[in-house]
Amino acid sequence: MDSFVLLTTGVTKYLEQLVEYGFLTKQKVGRANYYINAPLCQLLIAHS
Repeated sequence: MDSFVLLTTGVTKYLEQLVEYGFLTKQKVGRANYYINAPLCQLLIAHS
């Protein structure tokens, strides 16, 4: 269980850096955070 907590902490830190650099946007829904690559979503929608 301890290694899972360390893993999720590391992943969260990495995702927050991607938000900081503008690669992702963060959406909070309840207690969950969703990290979204908006340009990729737009590209997928345009080609669907």
